[in-house]
Amino acid sequence: MDKDGCTRYFLNNAIGVIQDNTVLAVWGTQREITYLKEAELKIQSSLREKEILLKEIHHRVKNNMQIISSLLNLQLNDVLEKDEMSVRKAFIESRNRIHSMALVHQLLYQSDDFAKVDFRRYVQKLTANLLCLQEMNGNRIHTAIHIPDMTLTIEQAIPCGLIINELVLNALEHAFPPDFSSTKKIDIVMIKKGGHTVELTVKDNGVGLRKEIDTHAIESFGLTLVKTLAVEQLEGYFEISFKGGTICTVRFQQG
Repeated sequence: MDKDGCTRYFLNNAIGVIQDNTVLAVWGTQREITYLKEAELKIQSSLREKEILLKEIHHRVKNNMQIISSLLNLQLNDVLEKDEMSVRKAFIESRNRIHSMALVHQLLYQSDDFAKVDFRRYVQKLTANLLCLQEMNGNRIHTAIHIPDMTLTIEQAIPCGLIINELVLNALEHAFPPDFSSTKKIDIVMIKKGGHTVELTVKDNGVGLRKEIDTHAIESFGLTLVKTLAVEQLEGYFEISFKGGTICTVRFQQG
């Protein structure tokens, strides 16, 4: 350690001059290798970080595969004994859910931060994909995304993405029948409330649902999945209203 309190490293070499088993002299050299030692320590630290990152990636991929498996099992139970068109629709919905999960990893890959997702950018890309087919078929939907600059962990971004996926698809399928004459609107809003509470709302100005089928709507696969993701994955709260369209709200604590 030098006078400034910094640790310094040296490499010493010595050769002894020996005669009759007696050391007459010692010749040696000393070379400072502090920069080499510091480089070695940095490499070791970087390797440890990469090992931790790889373990975390494997853990996340395993969790995501389990989510996909659970989604497909739920969908399988829902389509049993249904007609061919219903099964085809179920497969398309499952493909969209998997795409919403894959999109998170794509954004993480393009980011400098492998732990946080730019959520506004994620939702913009997700909804653009969902609305693309609608617009190709001439069904114009006005979508407004009101999300501040914020990031979510991958553990929260994926269930939030799946929730938005389900609610937007639900609106596209049920909110706007062929005789709907007003401008079709879907709003996606996320706000930060007191403390770390985040509120996500997806609402449309469609026809809503009649009281006599409200119970069946809540028990549909898509909305059941939304409620499960909100309560079990996000450990949050879910509510739905059918006044002036459909309004779904999820509240949870930002990680």
